Amino acid sequence: MFDTTLGVFVSYLINGAVNKVFVNNDLGHYASGNYFRIKSEMVPSSSSQSGKGRVTIDYGVWLVQLLIWNVIVVSSKLFLYLAQWIGSSLWVSLASWIFQSLHQSPLLKLLVVMVAVPTIMNSIQFWIQDNFLKKHLDEKDDPEIKSLFFEEDQTEIELGQMEVDS
Repeated sequence: MFDTTLGVFVSYLINGAVNKVFVNNDLGHYASGNYFRIKSEMVPSSSSQSGKGRVTIDYGVWLVQLLIWNVIVVSSKLFLYLAQWIGSSLWVSLASWIFQSLHQSPLLKLLVVMVAVPTIMNSIQFWIQDNFLKKHLDEKDDPEIKSLFFEEDQTEIELGQMEVDS
């Protein structure tokens, strides 16, 4: 549980610092989620889709980002190891207090510790990390580039435009 709480936060901080270094040194293409390459397709001018491009994955940039993420995770694990080593007596006391109600049922304690908590906490960890690692398109991004990331039939509906059946 230590890894899925404090570990995610430490990874988030390190990832943010690494991304700032890349952006400040004109290496923004290595920042998290920026592994796409937009290729222009030559479409005849009579077509309604002239000038449209397509998004491909730059596997070289993706591989560098993967290696950087692995270094971030290892750094986070090192930090957590040191925190657990330094405060081991505190963590043992805290764990004993949390699980004292399950002391009478070793099977239930095993199911909670080995199945329920890891399943829930790892799911939340993957969801949170996916949200800060993926590319975020915002208002200042070019609308043509944004349109390449989404299917043409997807439309945004503003809340004021929705009709409500009474």
